Formats: sequence, C-alpha cells, structure tokens
Amino acid sequence: MKLFTTTWRICLVCIFLISGINKDSIARSTFHAIIITQNDVAIGSARDRTRVPQEFAQIARLIDMDLKKREFDRYDRGIGNYINSLSVSADDVIVVYYSGPGSNAGSSQWPMFFNSENRFKLDRIYTKVKAKSCRFKLVMFDCCNHRTGARSSNRRSTGSALPASAYVFLFKKTKGSVMIASSKAGEYSYGNPLVGGYCTDGFFSALGQVSYQTATQQKNIWKNVKTKTISNTKALCANAPRRQTPVFKLDIEGVSNSGSNPVCAPEKKRSNAPDF
Repeated sequence: MKLFTTTWRICLVCIFLISGINKDSIARSTFHAIIITQNDVAIGSARDRTRVPQEFAQIARLIDMDLKKREFDRYDRGIGNYINSLSVSADDVIVVYYSGPGSNAGSSQWPMFFNSENRFKLDRIYTKVKAKSCRFKLVMFDCCNHRTGARSSNRRSTGSALPASAYVFLFKKTKGSVMIASSKAGEYSYGNPLVGGYCTDGFFSALGQVSYQTATQQKNIWKNVKTKTISNTKALCANAPRRQTPVFKLDIEGVSNSGSNPVCAPEKKRSNAPDF
C-alpha cells in the first residue's frame, strides 16, 4: 500500500511538471518583425537598417516575447509572399517597417515603394496585415510621400528611453492595428546618416516619453505616441526646407481613431510592377 501511494505521488508530480511546461510553451507569443530598408547612407535609411532591428529586438525581449525577425533589402524578391504567408497565433504581434525612397502616385494620401516584383502601397500592406488574426499590428513607412524629391538634412537625434512597462502596454496589452506614414501626401520626409529617418527617430523617442501610470493614460497610450512622434519629428525638421507631418491611423479596440494627419526620399523612377 505504501509503495502504491508513493508511486501515485511521483506520477502526480510528473503530471504537474509536464503540465507547467506545456502551459508555459503555449502562453509564449511571438513578435514578428518584418524590416525592409534600402542601404542609402545619405538619406539615413542605412542607419535605420542597423537601428530598427535592434530596437524591435529589445522591445520583444522586454515584453518577454519570442522574436521572429526577417530583414529585406527593398529590392529583394519575395517580400509580398512572406507577408501573405505569415502564420500567427492569437496573442502575437506583427510589425512591418520600411525605410528608404518612396513616392505617391497622386491618388492616395499614403506612400508607396516598389521593386521589380511589386508596388508596395502602405495602405494595402496595412489592410493585409490588419486581417491577420493576432493581437497587435503595426505598419510603418518612413519615406517620402511626394512624386519627386530627396530625404536629407542635418539635425541630430532627440534620443530615447526604454521603459519595459510602457512597452507592455504598447505592444502586449493593446489589441488592434496602427498605421504610420512619416509625412502627409505631397510632403517630403527627412533624415540623415547620424539620425536615420526623422520620423523613425521621433517614433522610438516617443515610446520612451509616454505616460502610462493611470487607466486613462494606458487606454490612450497610442494617441500619446502619435502626438509625441509628430512633435519630435517636427522638432528634428525645424531647419528642413519644407515641413514634414507624420500621419497615424489608429484602429485600436476601445479607442476612437482621432483622425489621420494624412510619408519621403521619393522615387526617381516609375514602376510598371503590379500592386502587392
């Protein structure tokens, strides 16, 4: 009888241990980072190519999510197929980020870039990513939203802080989607080799500037990121030849979209590639 009882105790302990391991593995979610850049030093996208993967890797670590990162050069083939075929779980996060030359075809408030395979329009990528069945989606283009021009200037970074608890509210407890263009339709976007894209720098700085202590602040945290990203970007562009105003679209559960502020090193070529 004693042997029987001891055996059952051992079995129960093993069951609890196995259950705990399975529970932990099921509970872990994935931070999918799709980062597309052009290695252009002059306009700052080469700096973004180095910085942005590091920023998102740190965010994933701070909020205790597994990072699945895929980096593309903007001329690489297979970008569209990768986004289309991306498989996610309910509590995952998806980030799609682009930095490089961009343009506007004149029929949209949102920018695009292209390669030999596709024309990648920000709003079309956003629609595809938003349809994925996961917790939070962010799609951001830091590029010109104008037919022609160049992204350059000589301002320095505003800097950023990295509060882990703020990132939890931003990426892990928020349910919905956010789309960001670095400038309004008809505007240029600016950057330089030291800072990278000004909207990119303004955005990561904003993540470290928002307040999140109260329930109201937590609910409106992405609205506050929007406000601070716009002000940070405008400050960096103070000496630029033209104004630059980032545009946000917030589709967040429980938060009304307070409107878009309708992103530019612009393309100098035209593309006959099909839309993604």
